[in-house]
Parts: sequence; C-alpha cells; structure tokens
Amino acid sequence: MDLINFLKNEIQKTRKEIADGEEREIQTEIEKNNEIYVQKILTEESEFIAKGSGWSLVSIDGLQLRINLVNPLKGSSYIDLPLFIKEKKAIVNVKNKDNYCFKYSILSKYDKRLNKSRFNQVYFNFLEKKSGLNFKCIDFPTPIKQIKIFERLNNVSVNVYSLNNKTAEQRKTHESCTTCNLCKTKFSQDDHKVADHCHLSGKCRQSLCNTCNLKLQTANFVPIFFHNLSHYAAHFIVTRLDYDTNSISVMPKSEEKFISFSKYIIEKFRDNAKHFSTQDLPLVTRKD
Repeated sequence: MDLINFLKNEIQKTRKEIADGEEREIQTEIEKNNEIYVQKILTEESEFIAKGSGWSLVSIDGLQLRINLVNPLKGSSYIDLPLFIKEKKAIVNVKNKDNYCFKYSILSKYDKRLNKSRFNQVYFNFLEKKSGLNFKCIDFPTPIKQIKIFERLNNVSVNVYSLNNKTAEQRKTHESCTTCNLCKTKFSQDDHKVADHCHLSGKCRQSLCNTCNLKLQTANFVPIFFHNLSHYAAHFIVTRLDYDTNSISVMPKSEEKFISFSKYIIEKFRDNAKHFSTQDLPLVTRKD
C-alpha cells in the first residue's frame, strides 16, 4: 500500500502544475493509467519474488510523468495536390472551404458531373440524401479513429492513404546526383536517372539508373530462419512437405541434413547459423 500512496501523492503534485482549464480533462486519463501501472508494478514484484530471486522492493526513489501534445492525423479543408498527382487526373479533390472534406470525398462517389472537384453546397446536400449515409456519427474535421465507426454504422469500407512529399533536400540531392547508387555508372540518355521509391510506403529511397531500378523488385517470399535447422529442427518439417504433388527444392548438406529447403516461395527455411555471425546469433535466438 505504501507504493500506491506514493504514486498517488506524485500524481497530486503533477495535477497542480496543470492549468485549470486542462486539469479536468487530463485528470481522468491520469487516474486510469495510474491504476493500470500500479497494478502492473505490483504484479511484476510478486512474480519476481515468486521466482525465488531473493530480491525485494524496498522503495521507489522517483516517478517521472511526461505529458506530450498530440496532433493526430485528421481531415480538414481543401488542400491543393502536388502537380505530379494532379496531372494523372485520377484524384477527385473537392474545393470546399469548410472542415467537411471527409464527407465530400465520400459523397463524390455519387457525383455524376464532369467537374467533380467543383464545390456546390446545395448539390452535396442532395448527394447526402441520395446516398442515405449517416454522417452524424463522426466529428468534423474527422479523426482517423472515427472512420471505423462510420464504416460500421453505414456498412461501407473506406481506405485512407497518406502522402509523403519528397522534401526539398531529397529533391536537391536527387537532381545533383550523377551516378547510380547501385552500379556506380554515370547516367546517360540511354540509361537515364530514376528516383527509386518504396512501392509500399511511397518514400523516396535513392537515385538509380533505369536499368537498376527495373531490376529492383519487392520480394515475393518471406525467408524463415530456424536455429539449428541442419540438425533436429528440419526433421519434423521435411516429413510433412509431401502433402501434395508439388516439387520440393532442397539444398543438402548431407543425405540427412539440409541447409535450406522450400515447398513454395513463401515457405523457405534456412539455418540461421549459416547466415549470422556468432556475435549476432544471441540477438536472433533470445526469447522475450
């Protein structure tokens, strides 16, 4: 109980440092988290003592509470698109002046006009009635976490994508680059410069020649590493790979030991002792 009283006293001191206007809103969250972490500490203490370590908790010398300002991602008003996206003519970007951009983007599905980016309040009110969608369940601007509520109540699916623009520094670096980052050859008219980007995140990674860029592909398999695969670990797996008529690819070490084998591209196994140094192996095999 001394631990609980100590934490409560520290929380009370922290509250006094919070402005009166923010105190009530933050107070409930602090108390809820305080109770969770107090119980967590007491549980860990009990488990530690139960293991027979001989150690016991005597005192807590200090408690640090950090409160950070969070600005979560959410929709707002109209923002002009970058030129390279606008020129694709594949995005509807409604030019509204209020904070209902999420609503207008959803209602654009029902817009039959040629210029879908032009905003007209009366027309969008008509589309809202026509769609039958319930927008009263969310706030405007719409936080990302409320989109799930909208999906559930309206039985629809909404995909949200973020746009990471290439910074001025990245653009300057790319423009000044004269050789490929992989093959180290100079760019030419026949093998021009390309900004390589991640097809999953959209982030710019490096400057490459067109040849190297075309060779880079996202791997269509996930390698799985087993400790001591060449010995016991492979035996119970290999005997189960003949469940169909598809071929099995094997890299043998001997008649009974295998360095790697695969049933499909996504089922590829390797002995991690062959790929990691003795210094790195403890990091790979340790258990949390």
